[in-house]
Amino acid sequence: MNIKEIKDSIWEKLHDKIQQQKPEVRDKKYFILQNILSMAGGLVFLLIILFLFSFILFFISRNNLLFFGHFGLRGWQSLFFAFPWWLLIVALIFIFLLEFIFKKYQIIYRRPLVYSLGIFLALTFIFGTIIARTSWHDSLLEQARARHLPVLGGMYRNFEEPANLHIGQLKEQTETIWAIQSRTGEIQFVVISPKTKFPQGNIFALDDLLLVAGPSDDGQIEAWGVMPFQPRQFDRGFGKLRPMMK
Repeated sequence: MNIKEIKDSIWEKLHDKIQQQKPEVRDKKYFILQNILSMAGGLVFLLIILFLFSFILFFISRNNLLFFGHFGLRGWQSLFFAFPWWLLIVALIFIFLLEFIFKKYQIIYRRPLVYSLGIFLALTFIFGTIIARTSWHDSLLEQARARHLPVLGGMYRNFEEPANLHIGQLKEQTETIWAIQSRTGEIQFVVISPKTKFPQGNIFALDDLLLVAGPSDDGQIEAWGVMPFQPRQFDRGFGKLRPMMK
């Protein structure tokens, strides 16, 4: 068998295989529509990711969760259990889906997965922080409390307060019992014991804002940590730019 016969044989086999597979020739409009749907789906996923990240940051800021770190190991444990982990997991799942949608585009597929994920996380954190510092989530929270937020209302109502962190103005003070008024106007009694930690000292004046860490039962808080609370401008509740939330 000479070279020409070998070439002819290979061509015949290749031709037969192509005929069997019957490749479908797609119109240019198909690829345009595919790209439009990919971009629309990616935009929806991106908006969901931004909402989830901004809500997580809003929840952390509004409830001052990072202050748990001032009370040692017990505080870090409370922070771990108070953190909305499932929302973070859902946001990461959507980031992976977004990566999957856009991996065919040159800007994505030529870069390692860890780089593109890092860029997504950085951008969502930056824009999520900006959104969290606006009044948007405050408005949604108020609508949820009034039962005017049908889909997301339950999520907002369930993530309002951490279990072991309380903020209030000092109204009365004895050696072992302090009375504080919460942001909702409720009077709570703080039980001070020798085990109570004061990371920034235990000298307070009436009407000082206090942050109290400890479990609450029927208006009584068993304090394992007390410190002064100085709200930042974007803090909810007692912040300068926010009224007392009721």
